[in-house]
Amino acid sequence: MAINKRFLITIILSFIFIAEGCVHILREDKKVLTLDRAIITSGKKVEELGYNLDDLEVIANEQNLIWCQHRKNVSVDFRLLDEELESRKYWAIYYRPKKSQFGGDLFIFIDKNTGEIIDYLRGQ
Repeated sequence: MAINKRFLITIILSFIFIAEGCVHILREDKKVLTLDRAIITSGKKVEELGYNLDDLEVIANEQNLIWCQHRKNVSVDFRLLDEELESRKYWAIYYRPKKSQFGGDLFIFIDKNTGEIIDYLRGQ
């Protein structure tokens, strides 16, 4: 049984191109799903909302400690936001003014699995 060389080469090249494409997609997904990448994504949203990133300090970590602390210290009803966040893994990225002032801070919530912005919460 003779195998057509062109057919065999086409199959091999197709496999290589598909494999290369999958590796590229996996690399891109991994790039999006890091805290550093989430901070970049959230920074774009912060600017879109009219803030100047040069005037803000960014606080973020894997455990969302600043968000947990904020929830304990503020007597606000977070039910709607809780509904959006409850079934998702997310980063709560906090921006606050470098100069001490009342208000001007905000949280941007980024989905850990997709890298999308879930929601944001502005300070008063």
